[in-house]
Amino acid sequence: MLQVKDFNALISCCNQNGGLYHLKRQKGMNTLQIILDIECRGIARYGKGFVVASNEEGIILLDESLNVVNFSHAGKGLDLHGIAISGDFAYLAETKLNCIGIYDLSNGLNRVDEICFSSNRATDICHINDIFIEENSLFVSMFHLPGQFNIGGGVVEYSLKKKKVKNVLYEGISQPHSVMLYKNDLYFCNSEEFSVRKENNILFKCLGYTRGLAVQNETVLIGQSITRHINKLLGKHPNISSDCGVYLLNMNNKLSTFVPIPSLEIYGIIFI
Repeated sequence: MLQVKDFNALISCCNQNGGLYHLKRQKGMNTLQIILDIECRGIARYGKGFVVASNEEGIILLDESLNVVNFSHAGKGLDLHGIAISGDFAYLAETKLNCIGIYDLSNGLNRVDEICFSSNRATDICHINDIFIEENSLFVSMFHLPGQFNIGGGVVEYSLKKKKVKNVLYEGISQPHSVMLYKNDLYFCNSEEFSVRKENNILFKCLGYTRGLAVQNETVLIGQSITRHINKLLGKHPNISSDCGVYLLNMNNKLSTFVPIPSLEIYGIIFI
């Protein structure tokens, strides 16, 4: 029997028919409410509120009641993806530039610094997408490891103190997204393989493109998007789901259920 504890979560949806949704599970019942009717990407907690990255609007600040309290067009047009917070600074994946822009949330949402993984800022080489900060380490997922690293998708650990790549944690993986650390274990979506990894082990596998991931105790929320490039991926998978939504997984008994989301592509998920 599926056992998923009550929770509240925010789910961001990108590209066409994007939005920000509040998913609530209470006594086995799910309710869904749309918060923002705009294209949304990365989402992170900031104090009691939240920060959302949007390619339509830039950086959006929400209060704890999910009301918009500030926004800036900073970063708009840079193919924004994931976001992570450290103190009053937002680290924002600027995929078009192969960089992570650093924005001061306490001072006009201004861009104050950057971390770049390629000297070529005119072409999306690395396709940096998601980032996660734990103490002085920045974990970054990308489609192509740059420079001295092997070609292929991977996850790297970047030292914020030494300002350089500390470790290549994974390489040769297929379009990774949603990297995160939870209780010292690294989780990420191996998106093109339709799976989620916990360190070196496959935690979950479905029939669609995995992107968006949150872990809380034994409960895991996993986003599934409508798959692009179906003809290509049918060479890897015997069948592909045409549904967009979120899986609720009990990591202990390995049972899951699916909650449809009225969008096309999930990007980020966080518990609130």
